[in-house]
Amino acid sequence: MQVDLEVTPYDGTTDCTADSDCSANTDGSTRCVSSECKECGEDSHCAGNSDKKKCVSNACVACDGDSDCAGNADNKHCVSNACVACDEDAHCSSDPDLTKCASNACVQCTADSDCSERTDGRTSCMSNACSECEDDATCAAKDGGEFPLCINRKCVDRICPSFCDSDADCVDCTDGPK
Repeated sequence: MQVDLEVTPYDGTTDCTADSDCSANTDGSTRCVSSECKECGEDSHCAGNSDKKKCVSNACVACDGDSDCAGNADNKHCVSNACVACDEDAHCSSDPDLTKCASNACVQCTADSDCSERTDGRTSCMSNACSECEDDATCAAKDGGEFPLCINRKCVDRICPSFCDSDADCVDCTDGPK
């Protein structure tokens, strides 16, 4: 008696017994872990992934703790399995001008009070940067409009266009070229 055996490719809906059972999966689950196709079962399964070398809950991720981010100069802290600059203000101590943490990045400020001790007039927090102004209208309404232009978040009274060679060539905002 002859028995014909038909081999059916693994479809991902039944239990696997070997990694080869998972090789046809297109969702990244190419390892057989506890009879289920998963992305990984141990760190070595993530070795070919340049930025996700740790296996956590059967998925390759960047980190499982701060020590996994040690080689990353700018992003030294592990948050939700990703290396980031910070997840609290205490992580922002390397640059004295960027002492607050917002959206996992070190920034100048998160509130106006973070800028209150500045002596350069940039005492308002706008888009996480200490600023004097956001637009010309802010400057025109400030100090009687003495410095009506907002340039680089600072109120000024004139602009030095790119074609000027020196401050003496600058355009006064009301008188035109000097």
